[in-house]
Amino acid sequence: REMWAAMAEQGLLGLGIPEDYGGLGGGVTGPVAVMEAMSDAGVPSFVYILAAFCTKAILKGGTEDQKLRWVPPVVTGKKRFCFAITEPTAGTNSFNIRTRAIRTENGYRITGEKVFTSAADVADSMMIVARTNDGPRAELSLFVVDLPAEGLTMQRLDVEMYSPDRQFAVY
Repeated sequence: REMWAAMAEQGLLGLGIPEDYGGLGGGVTGPVAVMEAMSDAGVPSFVYILAAFCTKAILKGGTEDQKLRWVPPVVTGKKRFCFAITEPTAGTNSFNIRTRAIRTENGYRITGEKVFTSAADVADSMMIVARTNDGPRAELSLFVVDLPAEGLTMQRLDVEMYSPDRQFAVY
């Protein structure tokens, strides 16, 4: 938590984020350089790089309301993201994932299981990769779920890693 706050104070969370959303501009080179420097120092932070990837996805495909809702709070350090893609039977091969998102009258209902979801315990929002159809061409979509969420449970995984972030199974 202290490292995240210090990174926000130094402006590192705004690297690669357009100024219109509170960032410093630039592309992905800045966040990648920060992650490389942190890794060289022995402190690779998945929550940092995942926040950069999640905000990039929102900036590329989100509505203006979604961009304003989720990106500026990450830049200021008030919000953190985790990313749920890996599954027990599919790994990171997203074409084989089983997690489903089914449209309901109130939005979507997401069902499935994810593993190795880094920093889920400290994240404020989770970006989830899910199937939105089972036709001949699988459609995959990204969903942002604010945490905690009704029906979502997490279990810490006993994984030895050299990172300040813990790993979780998410159901």
